[in-house]
Amino acid sequence: MKFPDREKGMVTLKEIAQSLGVSPSTVSIVLKGDAERRKVAPATKERVLKAAEELGYQPNLEARRLRSFQERNLEEPLKVAVFWEEPLRETILVRFLQGFQARVREKNYNMMPNIYFYKYGSLSEHAALFRDNLFHAVILYGMMDSDAEFLLQSGFQGPVIDVNARYDQNGAARRFHTFRSDSDDLSDKTMKSFRDNGGRMVSLCQSGAFMDIAQFRRYAELYGLGIFDTDEFSKGSIEGGYQWAMRHIDPDPEKRKFDCLICGSERMAFGVVQALKDMNISVPGEMRIIALDVYNLNFQEFCSPSLSTISIPIEEEARRCCDLLHRISSGELRPTEPIEELVVASYDARESCPAAD
Repeated sequence: MKFPDREKGMVTLKEIAQSLGVSPSTVSIVLKGDAERRKVAPATKERVLKAAEELGYQPNLEARRLRSFQERNLEEPLKVAVFWEEPLRETILVRFLQGFQARVREKNYNMMPNIYFYKYGSLSEHAALFRDNLFHAVILYGMMDSDAEFLLQSGFQGPVIDVNARYDQNGAARRFHTFRSDSDDLSDKTMKSFRDNGGRMVSLCQSGAFMDIAQFRRYAELYGLGIFDTDEFSKGSIEGGYQWAMRHIDPDPEKRKFDCLICGSERMAFGVVQALKDMNISVPGEMRIIALDVYNLNFQEFCSPSLSTISIPIEEEARRCCDLLHRISSGELRPTEPIEELVVASYDARESCPAAD
């Protein structure tokens, strides 16, 4: 059967089924990749796939996502799968869930989060969860483009929110809802503070591509600073920070490549500070340090020297996720029209990079 007057991709499942003499449910099972599990005959599977290709079938993802919310029993909780990268499962996850639950109680939202741990780039290992439709919406605390490609191909019908979205993404991940820290604000605060404290060259000690290097470079240039990029990620731990500092900071001031350092977490900064002490490098006299406060450990002002930090408002990110999911499930927003929101971080100047007089 041909549909010559039909635009490519506009053929329906029902029309494919009619052309083959099979049921629409059989076509749906095959195109969802469920043929083997649902015991569809291999010959039938091949006929369906061939017909779909010849007829130019393309799934209407928007219609499927909208239908999933329309058909959901509104009396049951909105089941939200929260996928969390394994190394970040400690304090950050607790902070996110506290913010999520507080918003649910405050607004009386009917939502229930379920936690799944995964590794960046390996979301496809959880394909069975998506295939069996165990949840209505997905929140990921950071993902790679390969994870986004998997989501697009999985046929998942609900909204997807990428929290702490990676700054190096420029592909499929941009097609989902995102919350990220305001990189302009972060870069401006850090570089201005370094400049005011007599810094000249800045480096970054980070555990992943969650800092906007391009923005840091732009603001470094604005404030007359240089960027020394080691092109190396480290473990996001005290030990990781210590080892990074021992590899990249020379005890000899004549050979030292930079005098300002941004750490991807306060844990990494604690390790860096200890390494500097072991090398007899003074802070902030010879090295100025600012760390992203992602764990909210409350040790920053009590260590020696006290640590200047930029606080990431993880609880606020969780609250915004709740509000967005409520707006989508209530029909106020369409799940397939991605929005991007910026969250402003706060800067606390302490001894490691003190406020200018």
